Amino acid sequence: DTETGNKEYWAKWEANAYTVTLNTNGGTINSGNVSGYTYGVGATLPTADDMTYTGHTFKGWYDNESLTGSPVTAIGDTETGNKEYWAKWEINQYTIIYDLAGGTVEGNPDTYTIKTGAFTLRNPTKSGYTFTGWSGTGLDGENNMTVTIPTGSTGNRTYTAHWRYNGGGG
Repeated sequence: DTETGNKEYWAKWEANAYTVTLNTNGGTINSGNVSGYTYGVGATLPTADDMTYTGHTFKGWYDNESLTGSPVTAIGDTETGNKEYWAKWEINQYTIIYDLAGGTVEGNPDTYTIKTGAFTLRNPTKSGYTFTGWSGTGLDGENNMTVTIPTGSTGNRTYTAHWRYNGGGG
């Protein structure tokens, strides 16, 4: 109350900072993790290239646990409030190709996923020949009589049947 004269004051503003929670739903964020953002700046959420989940493909971040609506890729610079997002993943389906070299087999699957239970390939048959084994993905040599694909496996596979001619005189 004892001051005299004109006075000038400046307001100091600080942009609000907010938290971001990313629920990976089984995946791993390898780079680009976001734990917060600032008003006026925003933030870009991790992309498929930034994340891994074996046997799955990243399909986007969603603002609800039900993974409905449109995926979110960034928080805009004018948004406010704490944010929470959930990762959506699609399980990969892998193919199995068989080269039976003239043989036949019933019951071997053409596809599988990382969650498919372990299964053993049925061996093919071919008139006048004896099956001598499989060669292919993850196998050494040509004489693998039993091929089991364990639960948790990934990747496309190719298997070739090998045969020994039974002969037969004439």
